[in-house]
Amino acid sequence: MHPPGVPTDPPSSDFAPAYRHGGRAAAVIAGLVTVLLGPIVCSAQTTTPATTRPAEGILQTPPTLRALVGGNVVVTAGEVIESATVLIDGDTIVTVGARIDLPPGTEIIDAKGKSIYPALVDAAGGTAGNASRATSDGGSAAGATRHWNRYVTPENSPVVPIAGGDGGPFAGAADLRQQGIAVRLLAPPDGIFGGWGHAVLVGGPPERSPLLRGQVAQSLRLTIPPGGGGGDFPRSPMGAVALVRQTLLDADWYDQALRSHRADSRTPAPESDGALQTLAEAIRSGRFIVDCPNERFIGRADAVGREFALSLILRGSGREYRLLDSAVAAGRPLLIPVNFPAVPDVETIADADDVSLTELMHWYLAPENPSRLAAAGVRFALTTDGLEKPSQFLDGVRMAVRRGLDRDVALAAVTTIPAQLLGVDDRVGSVSSGKLANLIVTDGDLMRHGTEVLETWVAGRRYRWKPEADLPPPTGMVAGEWKVALEPAPANTPPVVMTLKLDGKTVASPGKWSGELRAKTPPTDAPDPAATDATEQADSDQADSGQAKSDQPETQPKKPAAGKLSDLLVQRDRLTASFDAETLGPGFPPGLARLSVLLLPPAATAAGADDSPVDPATGWLGEVLWADGVRSELRFATVAADAAATTESTASATKPEADAEPAADADAKKPAAASESADSKAPVVVKIDCPINRPLGAAGLPEPPATPAAVLFRNATVWTCAADGILVGADVLVIDGKISAVGPGLTAPEDCLVVDASGKHLTPGIIDCHSHIATDGGVNEASRAVTADCRIGDFIDHTDISIYRQLAGGVTTANILHGSANPIGGQNQVIKLRWGSDPDGLRFKEAPAGIKFALGENVKRDTWREGSGQRYPQSRMGVEQLLRDRFLAAREYDAAQRAWQSGRRSGLPPRRDLRLEALAEVLRGQRWVHCHSYRQDEIAALLEVMTEFNVQIGTLQHILEGYKVAEALAEHQAMASTFADWWAYKFEVYDAIPFNAAVMAQRGIVVSMNSDDQELGRHLNIEAAKAVRYGGAGEQEAFKMVTLNPARQLRIDDRVGSIEPGKDADLVLWSGRPLSTLSRCEQTWIDGRPYFSRDHAAELSREQAELRTRLIRAALDVKKNRPATKTTPKAAGDDASPGEAQPPQDRIAEEDRWPRVDLYCAARRGHLPLPPPPAEELPTAAQPAAAQPAAAGAQP
Repeated sequence: MHPPGVPTDPPSSDFAPAYRHGGRAAAVIAGLVTVLLGPIVCSAQTTTPATTRPAEGILQTPPTLRALVGGNVVVTAGEVIESATVLIDGDTIVTVGARIDLPPGTEIIDAKGKSIYPALVDAAGGTAGNASRATSDGGSAAGATRHWNRYVTPENSPVVPIAGGDGGPFAGAADLRQQGIAVRLLAPPDGIFGGWGHAVLVGGPPERSPLLRGQVAQSLRLTIPPGGGGGDFPRSPMGAVALVRQTLLDADWYDQALRSHRADSRTPAPESDGALQTLAEAIRSGRFIVDCPNERFIGRADAVGREFALSLILRGSGREYRLLDSAVAAGRPLLIPVNFPAVPDVETIADADDVSLTELMHWYLAPENPSRLAAAGVRFALTTDGLEKPSQFLDGVRMAVRRGLDRDVALAAVTTIPAQLLGVDDRVGSVSSGKLANLIVTDGDLMRHGTEVLETWVAGRRYRWKPEADLPPPTGMVAGEWKVALEPAPANTPPVVMTLKLDGKTVASPGKWSGELRAKTPPTDAPDPAATDATEQADSDQADSGQAKSDQPETQPKKPAAGKLSDLLVQRDRLTASFDAETLGPGFPPGLARLSVLLLPPAATAAGADDSPVDPATGWLGEVLWADGVRSELRFATVAADAAATTESTASATKPEADAEPAADADAKKPAAASESADSKAPVVVKIDCPINRPLGAAGLPEPPATPAAVLFRNATVWTCAADGILVGADVLVIDGKISAVGPGLTAPEDCLVVDASGKHLTPGIIDCHSHIATDGGVNEASRAVTADCRIGDFIDHTDISIYRQLAGGVTTANILHGSANPIGGQNQVIKLRWGSDPDGLRFKEAPAGIKFALGENVKRDTWREGSGQRYPQSRMGVEQLLRDRFLAAREYDAAQRAWQSGRRSGLPPRRDLRLEALAEVLRGQRWVHCHSYRQDEIAALLEVMTEFNVQIGTLQHILEGYKVAEALAEHQAMASTFADWWAYKFEVYDAIPFNAAVMAQRGIVVSMNSDDQELGRHLNIEAAKAVRYGGAGEQEAFKMVTLNPARQLRIDDRVGSIEPGKDADLVLWSGRPLSTLSRCEQTWIDGRPYFSRDHAAELSREQAELRTRLIRAALDVKKNRPATKTTPKAAGDDASPGEAQPPQDRIAEEDRWPRVDLYCAARRGHLPLPPPPAEELPTAAQPAAAQPAAAGAQP
């Protein structure tokens, strides 16, 4: 018997196998054949596989031919050969087939009743602890210049040992092998450009290198690795994508520069950079595996891949079903995890309230992710990614099968497809001639719960997880009650019955056998069998009635004597035990007797012509060795079968013999643990109606709202925000999403949806000119003073509930801005609040490009994080000089690029710089500046710089001292987007006044009110009303501050902002006057589609409450049918500190790692992770905290 999990290698010459085809004579013949047919049969001087390793000591020629015989071979998904043979020579499969003539000397391995599959391939990319640096030509990189950014290390690769050794090439290899995995991707440690990954074997002969294929793919992230952040650029996902773009451009430039230098030595060579050289080669001929930590990254990665013509494999998150059309449109292969979420904790009302509808839906829908991808035609592989333990892998794959994934598709997703993606399908992935002997042997269907992996073969090395000698027979064949016939039987002894029982068997545990032997009657003269049965029944009835034994007549027969079976061992084909024979009564030889039984299944021909049932034990043979040395042969029959043959009870008289059921078979049909099928122990699946909405969870829509061909708003008070002013009792006709006509008494066309707006007010959709909603990229890239290459548009989040909430407040368009951490920040993105769309569907594609600038305190805040002096500028004067310096650099950059493109070329080609490129667009008037500003002096300085470079500013944001420089703003034709009444929340806004908007408007400045806040964006109509209260603005002029004026500031007033024919039908229906605090938004339309209505919201809320109830019931049902787990109650005082309560970053959802507000505009110190104030600044008893002057770092 071989210990479980220990590999079995081809035996050496001095170790003969237990059974080999042909025996010793065949070995002699094989030797003669070797001499005569050297080229056909391997000679004694060669080994398999071929190696340059010199022989040590006396040459050994171990037999290398082995054959798995009689198993069902699954060659590849959908192709099965029953009762087949797999012939292996060393590490390679020679041939596979049903009828194969085995060469002499072949070791035979019995695989009857088993299934043989190709070993699995895991393309997840397990990380290696160490990484080596190498130049692109494979040499040492000791002399190469590292890339300037610590996250760019494409020249790195994991260290792969020369020989795999006994344990495998890395920690955890044995756990992978036990799941049937023989090949996996080994990737370098985390980075943005992490380096090359290698395909390696997870085992194999100790002397063999585990490297199967090197440099399979480059590892790429579009965010900061978990545990990263802080320090140098980048500090946000936006910055990570900007770094990726710039680095890929630099790699292309570096390659061109090298070519130019090689073509003409007079051209200066670029600075040596091994990272860029490696990337240039990878772009030309390699692949990139891109990490996609949530469903939105699929589209982001695909966009980068298309921009740079990259060959990509996308490492998914398991949430692809939420944006299935994005995965389909990408057309890239995916690596999908099976780390399905645990059942949510909903046992109590409080626990259930803490679980969101999104969490409940994801728990239920996540196992369907693979089947939905397969149905959509997406090519994918299943991986171990994200699993706490590799031992959960097969259970996850099987759960996906139970939830709709086709078994053949599942098998392909763990064999052929990952092998193809890693470029090793010529070596592994199927049981085919010429491929490595990477196999798994199972006791049944691999995709069925409960099926065990018995063996894993890696490159011909055999790892046995459950040696054959330890494999028990089927429970139903052994458990039960058996009549034992002894030949010869000791004199004057009654018949003997053996009872066997299995307790505690589960999928994970084989259970424990117990048993006993008992004499069927007391040791007296053998009575009539019917009388004995009657006596036994009487005993049973007496025991049930509770009568004491002393009350029984002395003539009552005694209970049968019984002996417990000790040292009971039930193996695959044998049962052994011992017992005290004296306990069976007089006549049996006293002393310890030993029992041995050969458990043979019933012969196929055992059933008679009348199809009577087959006794499972009729084929059992055995013997008992009594203490006196005498042996008795044993034969077995079930008690029920014996009774049917010897007696004719009432049941047998009324029931045909063919219908009689053996006791063991009856036991097998009971719902006991010992007789359950493998699938019955699978996790419980509760089927409910759970449609996928978008975004997933509360307020999500099952599908985007339809666009009616025509809509007529009848009899409304229409606030046109145009020359027509406010129209009472007017109609607005919308056709194909555009406003067609405005006026009284319009005729409704055929198939027109008529909305009765009597007594209600219809306005243009509200436009928020300064917002930070709907982005999950961090809002700020705070590591640099200039981050013009960062793009908010890369990280649009269509799932942000603020979109829906602001729709309920009448907002239809928003300008999503970069934060205020930098003098020159990132690029903005204008969106329409099309709730239920994908990220790309939110973009207002017709809106011109913009960029965020900032002045004042916030642009210096970053220096406080890591000590002073970390970043220029540190003063308002420095901000002005930085702007001037970058505009000059952008002007020179633009001139150089234009000269090169026009044909005036000399020296190296100019390098594309995405930061300067964005600023060059500002200088050319192709990108509008939206500048965060407060104080009059810095506003004046900014206008001076803009005039110097002939730049028309887009908007001045906040501009709370705008009333002081209104004339200068009007002269520059600058526009202003401000708050209504936010002031005194930090020192530089102490001079803000509520009349600011009205004063600037009176000077002819285009003024808008913005939110800069998720909550304030829900009631911008009230912000506009404050211009009436403070400054006496007219109602329509005030309402223009949240409709037409922000449209003009964003240069989209030709599309939105007023109710005029030809414009987009972005409309809001109010219950009353829109400037009243008593009015509410009742309907919000975008492009002629109803994205919000109060009636629909109420119906949606009711439906989702019912769905939530169904999901909670399903979760409770699943938990009820699972074994309870022991938990340790938390003692009082065990609450973790806030720091300890934070989960590791690699367990936090990607979208939850980054702030969704501009922390640099925070009104409270606690929003910024600032260091504590020096001890001398702490409040004292004599000086209360309120009287302490605020530290500079505490200014929001």
